[in-house]
Amino acid sequence: MAAAMRRLLAPLTLWGGLVAAAIAAPPQPAYVTGSPVTGAIVKASGPQSVTTGDQTGDVTTSGSLVTTIKPSVALTGVPTAPNPASNLDNTTEIATTEWVQSQLFTGTTFSAVGPEFLAHSLRLWNSTAGWWDSIINGDATASANRTLTLTLNNAARAVSLSGDLTVAAAATVSGTNTGDQTITLTGDVIGSGTGSFPTAVKSNLALPGSPTTTTQSPADNSTKIATTAYADASATAAAPTGANPTGTACSSAVNGSSAHFLRSDGAPALCAVGTAGTYGDATHVPQISTDAQGRTSAVSNVAIGACATCVVGPGSATAGDVALYDGTSGKLIKDSGAANLPNGGDITSANCPDTNAIGYAGSPSPADYTTDTTVPCTINGETIVLNSSSAHTLTIDKHATVAYADRTIFDVVNKGTAAWTVTTTSPATITQEGSGVAGNISIPAGIRSRVKFQMMGTDDWDVVNPSGNCTPVAGSPFAGTGASGTISVTSIPAGFQYIHAVIDGRSDTAAGSTPLHLTLNSDSGGNYVNQRVNANNAAVSSPATTLADAFAYVMDVTAASSTTSFPGDSDVVIADYAGSGLFKAVIAHGLILNGAVGTTTVFLQENRSFWKNTAAITRMDFTLNAGNWTTTSKIVVETCQ
Repeated sequence: MAAAMRRLLAPLTLWGGLVAAAIAAPPQPAYVTGSPVTGAIVKASGPQSVTTGDQTGDVTTSGSLVTTIKPSVALTGVPTAPNPASNLDNTTEIATTEWVQSQLFTGTTFSAVGPEFLAHSLRLWNSTAGWWDSIINGDATASANRTLTLTLNNAARAVSLSGDLTVAAAATVSGTNTGDQTITLTGDVIGSGTGSFPTAVKSNLALPGSPTTTTQSPADNSTKIATTAYADASATAAAPTGANPTGTACSSAVNGSSAHFLRSDGAPALCAVGTAGTYGDATHVPQISTDAQGRTSAVSNVAIGACATCVVGPGSATAGDVALYDGTSGKLIKDSGAANLPNGGDITSANCPDTNAIGYAGSPSPADYTTDTTVPCTINGETIVLNSSSAHTLTIDKHATVAYADRTIFDVVNKGTAAWTVTTTSPATITQEGSGVAGNISIPAGIRSRVKFQMMGTDDWDVVNPSGNCTPVAGSPFAGTGASGTISVTSIPAGFQYIHAVIDGRSDTAAGSTPLHLTLNSDSGGNYVNQRVNANNAAVSSPATTLADAFAYVMDVTAASSTTSFPGDSDVVIADYAGSGLFKAVIAHGLILNGAVGTTTVFLQENRSFWKNTAAITRMDFTLNAGNWTTTSKIVVETCQ
């Protein structure tokens, strides 16, 4: 029977957590040892044993006889035994074929699958033997006091269940469920489906106990759950690194790298920048100094200067702008929008002209003009500097195009080597003051002459006294040396209308006076024509005309014998001195003292001369007839328009 049970259990594995167990062979209750014994065994009383021999044939006993069957006896024939009392017997009791058959299901053929639950029986298909092995017969039930345990002693085995498996509510089922079962999850985790299906944590979940999760990196900034370890790591990362500062975060070096100005223990690492307190009052303002990082490095009070007449302007005023009285908006002052900067700063308004302007609307000319240029509207009060080696035009535009401010005035200076022409755009005109002549104005080169223009009305411009606009010749005034009787003028520029010399001096010769001669371009030949006349008191004397003199006669100069400190004075004018069309005419006027002061010694002299040459005058030599020019003598020479 034990062998039969082992054959039944050999292929068995259970699915769903059933445990396999081995069924042991029953022990042998009796045994006989020794050699075969024949004949009758004499009745004996008391415990007896046969120690030698073998018993053959039937053994019958009467009375009390204790016998045993030897171990591993080979039962011959068809031995029988009573059936076990229980269908679920699992002991060493001998099983009969009747008992075994009662445990098996008969009358139906099944495929090689198992276990099968049919007719209240549990059977296993033995694919090796080709039959069904019964585990629980039809009369037995797996009640509360019965446990079905299957042990497979050599390897794991698969147990397949077919049909419906009903499990009581109080039952505990363990193991792995297979197949497409529809599972619905409720509670904190929800979801439904067969096989593998998605689940979710319910909304507003209150996690019980001490739940844990993955700790994120300290730099993570998202909606992921933060653990207490994440909070500690983030706080550590944000704290200052390195050693705690031994000093404070001032301009001096400190240990560690306290970029947040806090020590890692939370203590502040800021330097003391002054005495704690309140700064600024009615007479002081706080002065705050910062380092390169914008941190306060020092604080102090600065006294406010007393200003009894100061007026506070609007909060929107720009520092440095000029304040204006404002009678339209009701404010006492307003921002003019124009900066009042020192040392020639720009106070030019965006408007031209600007009715709010302070002083001149413009500023000094920013650069020399080197090419044809139109006078700008902001020219008022400026000086235009012309500087070019070739001729150009400066244009005063008509008012409709450039709205010059009324009474605009400006100067023009030519420091270049070429002449400029000042012209206008019609209907604007330029009129020479004094002569009333209208037309363009020529500004010669190289003499630094200054010509002034002023707007008298819309498109009406005046050239202020162009005829009296004179420029000293280089080296003027020319002084006497006390050692020479000649004063020479050599740097005479071209481009002007006439040349003018003013003479004020004395000769050191021992006489009342001495004549003064003028030679031009070093010409001392007989190329001069002179006409002289003297006037003394009411009489005219010594008129004379000479036609081939070596000089132009200018005047007589007071000399050493005349009363001390009286000079001889004269004006000399040569028209068109730079021209080349006509001979040059010299006009001279003089006043001298000839001797002691008296009615007969003061003379008024008029002298006219021609130089019979058309060349431009480039040199003038003023030579005394006798003696030297005293050191107090001066001759001023200028070229004029």
